[in-house]
Amino acid sequence: RGSTDGGPYRGPHRRARGGVALVTAARRAPALPASNLSSSPGKANASPSPQDPKELLLLGDRPLIVHSLKMLETAGVKVAVVLVGYRGDDIVDCVQEAQFATMSVDFIDLGEQWAGSH
Repeated sequence: RGSTDGGPYRGPHRRARGGVALVTAARRAPALPASNLSSSPGKANASPSPQDPKELLLLGDRPLIVHSLKMLETAGVKVAVVLVGYRGDDIVDCVQEAQFATMSVDFIDLGEQWAGSH
């Protein structure tokens, strides 16, 4: 996808530099009863279930969403906006525990019962 005219835009990483990134962590609630949901995703001793938000699964010592946000910060993004839906509070708590030196992170809550696309 880059510019074909030799202009300054040469891919999505160029456009984001110093700007704002939109990160989607919103998903629909599963059709399973709440009693079937794991209560501690993102914790080293927890076994993830299919209902756990994949953004909270650990990769090494950090959840996937934190890895993604750290990469955006490294790329020069100054503001990240994270869309959250089902179990959004867990995602917000996880991200707020992370340290970002040069990037602020804001959230848009689509609600626990969000059932559409974004």
